[in-house]
Amino acid sequence: MKGKIKSFSVWKTCKIAAIVTFAFVAVFSWFFLGLMVIARMKHQFHSVHPTDFRDTAVLFAAFPVIESIGMFLLVAVMAWLYNVLSPRFGGIEIELEADSSTFHPSN
Repeated sequence: MKGKIKSFSVWKTCKIAAIVTFAFVAVFSWFFLGLMVIARMKHQFHSVHPTDFRDTAVLFAAFPVIESIGMFLLVAVMAWLYNVLSPRFGGIEIELEADSSTFHPSN
Protein backbone atom coordinates (compact mmCIF):
# COMPACT_ATOMS: atom_id res chain seq x y z
CA MET A 1 0.00 0.00 0.00
CA LYS A 2 1.53 3.30 -1.10
CA GLY A 3 1.07 6.52 0.75
CA LYS A 4 2.52 9.96 1.24
CA ILE A 5 3.48 11.76 4.40
CA LYS A 6 0.99 14.62 4.52
CA SER A 7 2.69 16.64 7.25
CA PHE A 8 5.00 16.39 10.24
CA SER A 9 4.09 17.40 13.76
CA VAL A 10 6.76 20.06 14.22
CA TRP A 11 6.88 19.86 18.03
CA LYS A 12 7.06 16.05 18.24
CA THR A 13 9.58 15.75 15.42
CA CYS A 14 11.85 18.40 16.98
CA LYS A 15 11.59 16.84 20.42
CA ILE A 16 12.62 13.39 19.19
CA ALA A 17 15.48 14.82 17.10
CA ALA A 18 16.78 16.78 20.10
CA ILE A 19 16.62 13.74 22.41
CA VAL A 20 18.40 11.48 19.91
CA THR A 21 21.03 14.14 19.26
CA PHE A 22 21.62 14.64 22.99
CA ALA A 23 22.08 10.91 23.59
CA PHE A 24 24.41 10.46 20.62
CA VAL A 25 26.57 13.53 21.32
CA ALA A 26 26.67 12.91 25.08
CA VAL A 27 28.30 9.50 24.65
CA PHE A 28 31.24 10.89 22.69
CA SER A 29 31.52 14.23 24.44
CA TRP A 30 31.51 12.77 27.94
CA PHE A 31 33.91 10.02 26.87
CA PHE A 32 36.45 12.63 25.74
CA LEU A 33 35.77 14.65 28.89
CA GLY A 34 36.70 11.57 30.90
CA LEU A 35 39.88 11.15 28.90
CA MET A 36 40.75 14.80 29.54
CA VAL A 37 40.23 14.39 33.27
CA ILE A 38 42.39 11.26 33.36
CA ALA A 39 45.12 13.00 31.37
CA ARG A 40 44.90 16.01 33.68
CA MET A 41 45.24 13.76 36.72
CA LYS A 42 48.39 12.26 35.18
CA HIS A 43 49.81 15.79 34.73
CA GLN A 44 50.06 15.61 30.97
CA PHE A 45 48.73 19.16 30.63
CA HIS A 46 51.67 20.99 32.24
CA SER A 47 51.57 23.88 29.81
CA VAL A 48 47.81 24.38 29.99
CA HIS A 49 46.55 27.00 32.40
CA PRO A 50 43.99 25.57 34.90
CA THR A 51 41.25 27.95 33.73
CA ASP A 52 41.78 26.80 30.14
CA PHE A 53 41.22 23.22 31.26
CA ARG A 54 38.14 24.20 33.26
CA ASP A 55 36.65 26.10 30.32
CA THR A 56 37.28 23.20 27.98
CA ALA A 57 35.77 20.72 30.45
CA VAL A 58 32.65 22.86 30.83
CA LEU A 59 32.34 23.08 27.05
CA PHE A 60 32.62 19.30 26.67
CA ALA A 61 30.04 18.78 29.41
CA ALA A 62 27.62 21.33 27.95
CA PHE A 63 28.11 20.44 24.29
CA PRO A 64 25.29 17.83 24.15
CA VAL A 65 22.81 20.45 25.37
CA ILE A 66 24.08 23.07 22.92
CA GLU A 67 23.98 20.60 20.03
CA SER A 68 20.45 19.44 20.97
CA ILE A 69 19.15 23.02 20.94
CA GLY A 70 20.69 23.57 17.52
CA MET A 71 19.21 20.33 16.18
CA PHE A 72 15.80 21.23 17.64
CA LEU A 73 15.82 24.55 15.77
CA LEU A 74 17.10 23.02 12.53
CA VAL A 75 14.48 20.26 12.51
CA ALA A 76 11.75 22.80 13.35
CA VAL A 77 12.63 24.81 10.25
CA MET A 78 12.89 21.68 8.10
CA ALA A 79 9.55 20.24 9.30
CA TRP A 80 7.84 23.59 8.81
CA LEU A 81 9.27 23.88 5.28
CA TYR A 82 8.12 20.35 4.48
CA ASN A 83 4.61 21.14 5.69
CA VAL A 84 4.54 24.32 3.58
CA LEU A 85 6.11 22.88 0.41
CA SER A 86 4.74 19.33 0.26
CA PRO A 87 1.25 20.30 -0.96
CA ARG A 88 2.81 22.12 -3.91
CA PHE A 89 5.59 19.68 -4.87
CA GLY A 90 4.37 16.39 -3.40
CA GLY A 91 5.34 14.67 -0.20
CA ILE A 92 7.64 11.81 0.66
CA GLU A 93 6.24 8.57 -0.77
CA ILE A 94 6.36 5.49 1.39
CA GLU A 95 5.18 1.95 0.85
CA LEU A 96 3.54 0.18 3.76
CA GLU A 97 2.96 -3.51 4.07
CA ALA A 98 0.30 -4.76 6.45
CA ASP A 99 1.40 -7.65 8.63
CA SER A 100 -1.65 -9.63 9.70
CA SER A 101 -0.07 -10.66 13.00
CA THR A 102 0.67 -7.09 14.18
CA PHE A 103 -1.81 -4.92 12.25
CA HIS A 104 -4.68 -3.68 14.41
CA PRO A 105 -6.79 -1.05 12.65
CA SER A 106 -7.89 1.77 14.91
CA ASN A 107 -11.57 2.58 15.25
